[in-house]
Amino acid sequence: MPLNLDYVDHDWEEAFSFAADEGYVKVDPKTDIKRVIASIDGDRDGPDWQAVVELKKGGFLWISSGCDYSGWECRASGSAMYAKTLKKLFNPYNMPRHIREDFAPLLKERGIEVNLKI
Repeated sequence: MPLNLDYVDHDWEEAFSFAADEGYVKVDPKTDIKRVIASIDGDRDGPDWQAVVELKKGGFLWISSGCDYSGWECRASGSAMYAKTLKKLFNPYNMPRHIREDFAPLLKERGIEVNLKI
């Protein structure tokens, strides 16, 4: 299920927790997020859970976390990146191209262009 601030399920809670551990950005998805810009659902032993959110304290955060088939207690990992603006977050020199490609169509729906040239 896409990230929904009205109901943050267990997988999204864990995704933020593991991203915080690796990215040194502690965010509680139930209290610290102003709005969800875009999210990509993950799956155990599959693609990572990814989200771009605006924080209540200011700035934007990208997280990506995943786990194996057994769940979050065995093999799991995550990463996070923070920037003061969306433009800086999606700057080609900050964010890898494959992540920008994943989010480009979702952001375009919201009128946000992502540079995919570099």
